[in-house]
Amino acid sequence: MDALPRALLLDLDGTLLDSEPSYKRTEAAVLLELGVDASEAELDGYTGTPLAAWLRRVEERHGVTVPPEAFLARHRPVMEAEVAERIALFPDTVALLDRFPGPVALVTSSMRWYVEAVFARHPALAARFGAVVTADDVHRGKPDPEPFLLGARLLGVAPSECLAVEDSANGVTAAVAAGCHTVAIDRDGRHDLSHAHQVFDTLDRVLG
Repeated sequence: MDALPRALLLDLDGTLLDSEPSYKRTEAAVLLELGVDASEAELDGYTGTPLAAWLRRVEERHGVTVPPEAFLARHRPVMEAEVAERIALFPDTVALLDRFPGPVALVTSSMRWYVEAVFARHPALAARFGAVVTADDVHRGKPDPEPFLLGARLLGVAPSECLAVEDSANGVTAAVAAGCHTVAIDRDGRHDLSHAHQVFDTLDRVLG
Protein backbone atom coordinates (compact mmCIF):
# COMPACT_ATOMS: atom_id res chain seq x y z
CA MET A 1 0.00 0.00 0.00
CA ASP A 2 1.70 3.17 -1.22
CA ALA A 3 -0.49 5.76 0.51
CA LEU A 4 -1.46 5.85 4.17
CA PRO A 5 -4.54 3.65 4.68
CA ARG A 6 -7.80 5.19 5.83
CA ALA A 7 -8.09 2.69 8.69
CA LEU A 8 -6.25 -0.07 10.50
CA LEU A 9 -7.75 -3.47 11.31
CA LEU A 10 -5.56 -5.12 13.92
CA ASP A 11 -5.39 -8.63 15.29
CA LEU A 12 -4.66 -8.91 19.01
CA ASP A 13 -2.83 -12.04 20.19
CA GLY A 14 0.65 -12.38 18.78
CA THR A 15 0.27 -9.09 16.93
CA LEU A 16 -0.24 -6.47 19.63
CA LEU A 17 -0.11 -8.69 22.70
CA ASP A 18 2.66 -11.11 23.65
CA SER A 19 0.15 -13.78 24.64
CA GLU A 20 0.60 -16.73 22.30
CA PRO A 21 3.02 -18.72 24.54
CA SER A 22 0.62 -18.41 27.50
CA TYR A 23 -2.35 -19.26 25.31
CA LYS A 24 -0.80 -22.41 23.87
CA ARG A 25 0.61 -23.59 27.18
CA THR A 26 -2.76 -23.15 28.89
CA GLU A 27 -4.71 -24.74 26.04
CA ALA A 28 -2.47 -27.81 26.09
CA ALA A 29 -2.75 -28.17 29.86
CA VAL A 30 -6.54 -27.85 29.87
CA LEU A 31 -6.95 -30.30 27.01
CA LEU A 32 -4.78 -32.80 28.87
CA GLU A 33 -7.08 -32.46 31.90
CA LEU A 34 -9.97 -33.28 29.55
CA GLY A 35 -8.27 -36.36 28.12
CA VAL A 36 -6.63 -34.93 25.01
CA ASP A 37 -2.85 -35.05 24.67
CA ALA A 38 -2.38 -32.27 22.10
CA SER A 39 1.06 -30.78 21.63
CA GLU A 40 1.67 -27.05 21.51
CA ALA A 41 2.92 -27.58 17.94
CA GLU A 42 -0.47 -29.00 16.94
CA LEU A 43 -2.29 -26.17 18.66
CA ASP A 44 -0.10 -23.65 16.86
CA GLY A 45 -1.80 -24.68 13.62
CA TYR A 46 -5.15 -23.56 14.99
CA THR A 47 -3.93 -20.06 15.83
CA GLY A 48 -6.33 -17.38 14.67
CA THR A 49 -9.45 -19.56 14.60
CA PRO A 50 -12.32 -19.26 17.11
CA LEU A 51 -12.53 -21.65 20.04
CA ALA A 52 -15.47 -23.76 18.86
CA ALA A 53 -13.93 -24.24 15.42
CA TRP A 54 -10.54 -25.43 16.59
CA LEU A 55 -12.02 -27.62 19.30
CA ARG A 56 -13.98 -29.44 16.59
CA ARG A 57 -10.70 -30.09 14.77
CA VAL A 58 -9.15 -31.40 17.98
CA GLU A 59 -12.11 -33.71 18.47
CA GLU A 60 -11.83 -35.04 14.90
CA ARG A 61 -8.11 -35.65 15.27
CA HIS A 62 -8.16 -37.28 18.71
CA GLY A 63 -11.62 -38.87 18.77
CA VAL A 64 -12.49 -37.25 22.10
CA THR A 65 -15.44 -34.93 22.74
CA VAL A 66 -14.41 -31.59 24.26
CA PRO A 67 -17.44 -29.41 25.08
CA PRO A 68 -16.54 -25.70 24.83
CA GLU A 69 -18.23 -25.08 28.19
CA ALA A 70 -16.02 -27.63 29.94
CA PHE A 71 -12.92 -26.25 28.27
CA LEU A 72 -13.76 -22.64 29.17
CA ALA A 73 -14.55 -23.51 32.80
CA ARG A 74 -10.87 -24.41 33.20
CA HIS A 75 -9.28 -22.15 30.61
CA ARG A 76 -10.93 -18.80 31.35
CA PRO A 77 -9.78 -18.26 34.96
CA VAL A 78 -6.21 -19.18 34.09
CA MET A 79 -6.06 -16.80 31.14
CA GLU A 80 -7.72 -13.98 33.07
CA ALA A 81 -5.00 -14.35 35.69
CA GLU A 82 -2.29 -14.51 33.01
CA VAL A 83 -3.56 -11.26 31.46
CA ALA A 84 -3.81 -9.52 34.81
CA GLU A 85 -0.40 -10.61 36.06
CA ARG A 86 1.94 -11.48 33.19
CA ILE A 87 0.89 -10.91 29.60
CA ALA A 88 2.18 -7.62 28.20
CA LEU A 89 1.86 -5.59 25.04
CA PHE A 90 4.70 -5.88 22.58
CA PRO A 91 6.98 -2.81 22.84
CA ASP A 92 6.09 -1.73 19.28
CA THR A 93 2.30 -1.77 19.82
CA VAL A 94 1.85 1.67 21.34
CA ALA A 95 4.24 3.23 18.84
CA LEU A 96 2.17 1.91 15.92
CA LEU A 97 -1.07 3.27 17.38
CA ASP A 98 0.58 6.62 18.10
CA ARG A 99 1.87 6.92 14.53
CA PHE A 100 -1.47 6.30 12.86
CA PRO A 101 -3.92 9.24 12.87
CA GLY A 102 -6.98 7.44 11.54
CA PRO A 103 -9.60 5.06 12.93
CA VAL A 104 -8.58 1.65 14.22
CA ALA A 105 -10.58 -1.54 14.80
CA LEU A 106 -9.58 -4.60 16.78
CA VAL A 107 -10.40 -7.80 14.88
CA THR A 108 -9.71 -10.86 17.01
CA SER A 109 -10.73 -14.52 17.20
CA SER A 110 -10.68 -14.30 20.98
CA MET A 111 -13.89 -14.10 22.97
CA ARG A 112 -15.33 -10.90 24.42
CA TRP A 113 -14.46 -11.79 28.04
CA TYR A 114 -10.78 -12.11 27.11
CA VAL A 115 -10.71 -8.78 25.29
CA GLU A 116 -12.37 -7.12 28.28
CA ALA A 117 -9.65 -8.57 30.52
CA VAL A 118 -6.97 -7.17 28.20
CA PHE A 119 -8.64 -3.76 28.13
CA ALA A 120 -8.90 -3.72 31.93
CA ARG A 121 -5.15 -4.28 32.09
CA HIS A 122 -4.38 -1.81 29.28
CA PRO A 123 -7.06 0.93 29.31
CA ALA A 124 -5.08 3.16 26.95
CA LEU A 125 -5.27 0.40 24.35
CA ALA A 126 -9.04 0.16 24.72
CA ALA A 127 -9.41 3.90 24.20
CA ARG A 128 -7.68 3.73 20.82
CA PHE A 129 -10.18 1.40 19.14
CA GLY A 130 -13.19 2.82 17.35
CA ALA A 131 -14.61 -0.69 16.92
CA VAL A 132 -14.00 -4.11 18.38
CA VAL A 133 -14.84 -7.42 16.66
CA THR A 134 -14.53 -10.61 18.69
CA ALA A 135 -15.47 -14.24 18.09
CA ASP A 136 -18.80 -13.49 19.76
CA ASP A 137 -19.71 -10.93 17.10
CA VAL A 138 -19.56 -13.07 13.95
CA HIS A 139 -21.15 -16.23 12.57
CA ARG A 140 -17.98 -17.36 10.78
CA GLY A 141 -14.59 -16.62 12.25
CA LYS A 142 -11.17 -16.49 10.66
CA PRO A 143 -10.10 -17.77 8.12
CA ASP A 144 -13.49 -16.56 6.83
CA PRO A 145 -13.37 -12.85 5.88
CA GLU A 146 -16.46 -11.95 7.96
CA PRO A 147 -14.55 -10.50 10.96
CA PHE A 148 -12.57 -8.09 8.79
CA LEU A 149 -15.59 -7.12 6.71
CA LEU A 150 -17.43 -6.30 9.92
CA GLY A 151 -14.51 -4.33 11.32
CA ALA A 152 -14.32 -2.18 8.19
CA ARG A 153 -18.09 -1.67 8.18
CA LEU A 154 -18.13 -0.57 11.81
CA LEU A 155 -15.49 2.04 11.00
CA GLY A 156 -17.39 3.16 7.89
CA VAL A 157 -14.45 2.40 5.60
CA ALA A 158 -14.24 0.13 2.56
CA PRO A 159 -12.08 -2.97 3.15
CA SER A 160 -9.90 -2.00 0.20
CA GLU A 161 -9.00 1.20 2.06
CA CYS A 162 -7.98 -0.67 5.20
CA LEU A 163 -4.64 -2.05 6.25
CA ALA A 164 -5.02 -5.32 8.16
CA VAL A 165 -2.22 -6.55 10.42
CA GLU A 166 -2.09 -10.22 11.40
CA ASP A 167 0.34 -12.79 12.76
CA SER A 168 -1.34 -16.09 11.81
CA ALA A 169 -1.93 -17.87 8.53
CA ASN A 170 -5.66 -18.10 9.26
CA GLY A 171 -5.83 -14.39 10.00
CA VAL A 172 -3.94 -13.47 6.85
CA THR A 173 -6.27 -15.64 4.79
CA ALA A 174 -9.29 -13.87 6.28
CA ALA A 175 -7.93 -10.37 5.76
CA VAL A 176 -6.85 -10.99 2.16
CA ALA A 177 -10.23 -12.54 1.35
CA ALA A 178 -11.94 -9.46 2.80
CA GLY A 179 -10.07 -7.30 0.31
CA CYS A 180 -7.73 -5.59 2.78
CA HIS A 181 -4.12 -4.81 2.11
CA THR A 182 -2.62 -7.29 4.53
CA VAL A 183 0.62 -7.15 6.47
CA ALA A 184 1.80 -10.22 8.35
CA ILE A 185 3.97 -9.91 11.43
CA ASP A 186 6.32 -12.86 11.80
CA ARG A 187 8.36 -12.02 14.87
CA ASP A 188 10.28 -15.29 15.07
CA GLY A 189 10.37 -16.43 11.44
CA ARG A 190 8.58 -19.72 12.20
CA HIS A 191 5.46 -19.29 10.07
CA ASP A 192 4.60 -19.35 6.38
CA LEU A 193 2.74 -16.07 5.95
CA SER A 194 3.77 -15.56 2.34
CA HIS A 195 0.16 -15.12 1.20
CA ALA A 196 0.15 -11.70 2.89
CA HIS A 197 0.93 -8.68 0.73
CA GLN A 198 3.90 -7.88 2.96
CA VAL A 199 5.67 -9.71 5.78
CA PHE A 200 7.61 -7.86 8.49
CA ASP A 201 9.23 -8.91 11.74
CA THR A 202 8.07 -5.88 13.70
CA LEU A 203 5.18 -3.42 13.83
CA ASP A 204 7.71 -0.62 13.47
CA ARG A 205 7.82 -1.30 9.73
CA VAL A 206 4.07 -1.45 9.12
CA LEU A 207 3.50 2.20 8.14
CA GLY A 208 6.83 2.60 6.38
